[in-house]
Amino acid sequence: MTSIIFSLAIGFIVFLIVSYNLQITSSTLISLKNKGTYMSFSSSVEGAITPGIFDPIIKRNLDKIESFSYITTQLSRYPDSRIQKLEASDRARINLYDVGVYGVMPGIFDATLDDFLTVDLDQSPALTGIPLGEQLYTARGS
Repeated sequence: MTSIIFSLAIGFIVFLIVSYNLQITSSTLISLKNKGTYMSFSSSVEGAITPGIFDPIIKRNLDKIESFSYITTQLSRYPDSRIQKLEASDRARINLYDVGVYGVMPGIFDATLDDFLTVDLDQSPALTGIPLGEQLYTARGS
């Protein structure tokens, strides 16, 4: 009888440890999926965060920073862009989707997590031999 109670107690403790580790892992992944990176700075006020503010900080700490990137606000928010609205549709043109266009640096995929990135097989760096960031900015990639 004692061995049964002991084995149930050990099983319960193992269950608690596994459940705890699973909960920590899943909450970490949910947080990283929402941000896309380990550290992110953003502001709801346009122009509050600019490269001019962060570049000196980044230069002083380059030995601690593995990679970084800037992402602009939606380009349709800039009056000089002359973009009012962008839409995408499926091939049958039945469903319309609002699309946001953002400016990114070529190293965007080096600075963000690739755990949640889905790449079209035709554009895979393994097939093209070109990293995703280079595919955005070079004639060879487009």
